[in-house]
Amino acid sequence: MKLFLENLMLALTYFVIAKFCQLFAIEPGNVTPIWASSGICFIWVYIRGYSLLPGVFIGAFLGNVTAYIYPILPEKLLFGSLAGLFNGSGDSLGIFLGVMLLKKINGNLPVLSSLKSTLTFIFASAIGGSFISAIFGVSGLAMFNILPWEAYSNTFITWLIGDTIGILILVPILENIFVQKKHKQIKISKRLLLELVTGFIFITLVSFFTFNMGEHAHFAKFTVPTLIILPLLTISTFRFDELFMNFVIFYLSSLILGLTIYHIKDFNSSELNFALISSQLFIFSVSSTLLLIISAINRLHFLNKRMINQDRLSTLGQVSASMAHEVMTPLTVIQFSSDIISRQLKEDPSISEPIKKIERSINIISRLVKSLKKYSYHRDTIKKTHTDINNILNEALSLTEMRSRKIGINITRNGFSNIDLLCDEIKSLQVFVNIINNAIDAVERTTDPWINFSTEVNETESKFIVTNSGLAISDEQAEKIFAPFYTTKDETKGTGLGLSISRGIMLEQSGNLSYANNEGHTSFVISFSKIDAQETESVIQ
Repeated sequence: MKLFLENLMLALTYFVIAKFCQLFAIEPGNVTPIWASSGICFIWVYIRGYSLLPGVFIGAFLGNVTAYIYPILPEKLLFGSLAGLFNGSGDSLGIFLGVMLLKKINGNLPVLSSLKSTLTFIFASAIGGSFISAIFGVSGLAMFNILPWEAYSNTFITWLIGDTIGILILVPILENIFVQKKHKQIKISKRLLLELVTGFIFITLVSFFTFNMGEHAHFAKFTVPTLIILPLLTISTFRFDELFMNFVIFYLSSLILGLTIYHIKDFNSSELNFALISSQLFIFSVSSTLLLIISAINRLHFLNKRMINQDRLSTLGQVSASMAHEVMTPLTVIQFSSDIISRQLKEDPSISEPIKKIERSINIISRLVKSLKKYSYHRDTIKKTHTDINNILNEALSLTEMRSRKIGINITRNGFSNIDLLCDEIKSLQVFVNIINNAIDAVERTTDPWINFSTEVNETESKFIVTNSGLAISDEQAEKIFAPFYTTKDETKGTGLGLSISRGIMLEQSGNLSYANNEGHTSFVISFSKIDAQETESVIQ
């Protein structure tokens, strides 16, 4: 029922936006300079999934067919409905392929996260998907006598660019608002507000001035604002937030199209399509250029943030190693003094029992410090040795014991006897500690917190499954969790680097780290290959 209602809502949204866009349409009544419905449907399907494609089809059918069948005549009703079916099929197929290609290349990272993902978005999703929509839509119009075949090429270009612009302009804005929620992070100072208002006024004045340069000065109407406005916008991308710049692109596009439509009276019928296509190409050029610049800036910010975090992690490791060394010195003195007191007072039970408690506490602290020192040790290269998995797991549990005991977690393990691994013991310890800490975070608010360790061993690999009592994460989150800086935790609890680094460590050892939904609970599978990378290479050769 919920899915049905969401499809119905999407279809209604498509229909309403389509009717608005058709206010600016040219003949045959639905070919518009910008088709905003495509952008809205694209991001809706991109976020919510392919199960909403029926809503796209229904919305596209109703939004287009109502423009063809007026006035209502039997022949118009039949041919208009058939053309509407073509429109619905083309829009649904175009959005499906566009979303699929973007997800395949980009996963679930932000659309403008890198140059590769942005190029995929522009050429595969926006242009490629719109090309399919235009083929189906314009062919349907021509086949059913709604559009003369001689107008096919101009109408096709207008349709193609109109759908493309709708996706390019709206998808980044809606993604920033509904997925990344950047609107909640925006803080506008008086100086920033003044700069924005000044910029909008300048863009508006330049556009109005150039559109009134001459009655038929087509090229001047686009080359002048391009030469003046584009450098200004390029500089602005380094000054303002991504969401601001997306709104600037939206404003500029609306302004140019509005001025073009307002000046349609200046053009004769043969120039009308040329004027609209020129406007569309100008908007496409400016918007795609700015999106590529934004993606480059996002990539620079990402690399800078990663370098800062790596520096913090490196510093933390150095501090931990230094602290472990400093703690061991007084601990040795306490241990030595305790031994002396114990030998002298071993016959006095009232004293010997507290001494034994001190010795046990010293042993616990000593073991913990040794594990911490090993955990904080940094080495760039992988150094494999034969080790028992129990040694790694025991040290990992020792490092996380304080947290798990405080919450009262029930820890169980099955099948861990006599499993010898060829691995980098220190780096593998780091992986286990990270996974256990994540498990503790997941179960700390559950009524029955538990963590279970189990094994699956075959001829080629040893798998260690860490399952916790927390609920499984969604499929959408599961696709993102290994991406750097992605986290489902509070900003104060996680950097979003742990799983990414842990998977990198396992891949370096010819192993893997993966996520699995285990009967509604979260499981992470740590896999160690029984064949060393060098052995594998020699076998292949």
